[in-house]
Amino acid sequence: MTQVLIVGAGPAGMRAAETLATAGITPVVVDEGARAGGQIYRRPPRGFLRRPEALYGSEASKAIALHQCFDALVTQNRVEYRAQTSVLGLRDGTAHLSGPAGYEQIAFDRLILATGAMDRVVPIAGWQTGGVYPLGAMQIALKAQGVALGQQIVLLGTGPLLTLLAVQLVQSGADVRAVLDTSDLRGQVRGGVAMAAARPWVTLRGLGMRRQLGRRYHAGITPLRIETDEHGPTAVR
Repeated sequence: MTQVLIVGAGPAGMRAAETLATAGITPVVVDEGARAGGQIYRRPPRGFLRRPEALYGSEASKAIALHQCFDALVTQNRVEYRAQTSVLGLRDGTAHLSGPAGYEQIAFDRLILATGAMDRVVPIAGWQTGGVYPLGAMQIALKAQGVALGQQIVLLGTGPLLTLLAVQLVQSGADVRAVLDTSDLRGQVRGGVAMAAARPWVTLRGLGMRRQLGRRYHAGITPLRIETDEHGPTAVR
């Protein structure tokens, strides 16, 4: 009998599990999170008061449907879900795991890696200063606990996550003072034209988010260093 191991319980891992269960295969899904959802559809603890629309925006209906589908498959024993479990190693058809049950081994003959993506931190002077967090960590705190990491927040980086997180923080009531984008507007326009041709709706949504930031947003920033005083870190550009 085919034994399929899926590493990661984000959208891709959950959809893979659904596809296999529909075909009559019971996969084992391993994930470090306490609840399935990954980073994009990260689920807060039970009893959390923020509504799905506040957590996932326009993706709320998709997130809810996917969560309900996966939970049902687990309840029906059509998917074996190992939460809060890390994969220590994979070798010769054996997965070495560490989780609530301690160390264990699982044999598999098919493997699906759905480990998702992570934000890449480019070091600059002062980046390890207290009060400086990666964008991904800031978003995790916001989604999982409803916490904005800081009273006066400056975001620095580039890419879609920068704008998305800034809007999520603003909508949650956080005091976002500035959003500093290291990419220049000319390059963004060139990329935006190609993206608009391929994904017009996604592009319009992104422009709408950017409009919500207003004067907080600054493009073409060159970060020099991060300095700290009694009030916390300050980005120097």
